[in-house]
Amino acid sequence: MKVSNVLVAVLFLSFLVGCNVLNEKEVYVGDDLEIGVIGKIPEVRENNIAFSTVTFSDLEKKSVLQKLDAIFIMEEFLPEASLEKNVKKYKETEIPYFFIGTKKSYVPFTNEDIGYDEIPDIEIEYAAGFYSSDKSRMWGFSLNNYEETESNIKDIYTEIFEVIVNDI
Repeated sequence: MKVSNVLVAVLFLSFLVGCNVLNEKEVYVGDDLEIGVIGKIPEVRENNIAFSTVTFSDLEKKSVLQKLDAIFIMEEFLPEASLEKNVKKYKETEIPYFFIGTKKSYVPFTNEDIGYDEIPDIEIEYAAGFYSSDKSRMWGFSLNNYEETESNIKDIYTEIFEVIVNDI
């Protein structure tokens, strides 16, 4: 009886470990990317991603934007990111913007009439993206099992890098 319990426990643990490995995303290995960041530079798994600090006023400078593949706006700056003057910038520049740590979708960053605090939280989202060109594109990114772990957050960044290269 004890042997069968041990065997069941070993099989169960193997299953859990196997599922955990399957859920991890592979590291992005595509083209090198240069990402401008408003806020704290994120920690990522990838070695081919360079980050540089930018400000909201830099979003008006073509010389700055031309060097970048995308802009990340980190959680502590999301209320400011939803201000009308900034929402207009996202629509006027052809660079993708990703709003990291938002639980409010892309809506407050694409609609000039709605502030960040006016939108209810959408617990399943962790990040949102917006790209304005001939056609506007929007993305939502959810954490694996809706758990805010370091690994799940890094998975989101990997997904975003793939979107930058493959969907824009």
